[in-house]
Amino acid sequence: MEQPHGKAMTWTGRILVALVGLFMAFDSLIKVVGMDVVTESFVRLGYDGGVGQAIGLIEVVATLLYLWPRTAVLGAALLTEVIARARQRGIRRLFLEMRRNNPAGKLYTGFGFRTVGVRPGYYRTASGERLDALSQELHLADN
Repeated sequence: MEQPHGKAMTWTGRILVALVGLFMAFDSLIKVVGMDVVTESFVRLGYDGGVGQAIGLIEVVATLLYLWPRTAVLGAALLTEVIARARQRGIRRLFLEMRRNNPAGKLYTGFGFRTVGVRPGYYRTASGERLDALSQELHLADN
């Protein structure tokens, strides 16, 4: 897929993500290991000292999700859950819209979504280019 920006922008983004990820990892790990200064801070704020470790574990999960690249595996897991919950609630159809040529389109097609309409020029890129949106539908009774 063609990138709308240069290598410098790509690397700048990667470096910023890494810095934020390192900060998040450090912040969560000092809570998980139960450093005295962290535990004392929670107690001073009126919380039980063990709360810091629980919050640290939640932050570890959040950090991993932040750093985990967008993949079809994660998307498939999330979409599977959405479809299962929709079925539990008796929902018969799901709709979504995506820009034409979205890489996730293969995932949606694999789950049985079909294009039912096009919205010409619906999305606008940073450069001002207009891209079509595809309206897709999944009949849950068919799957």
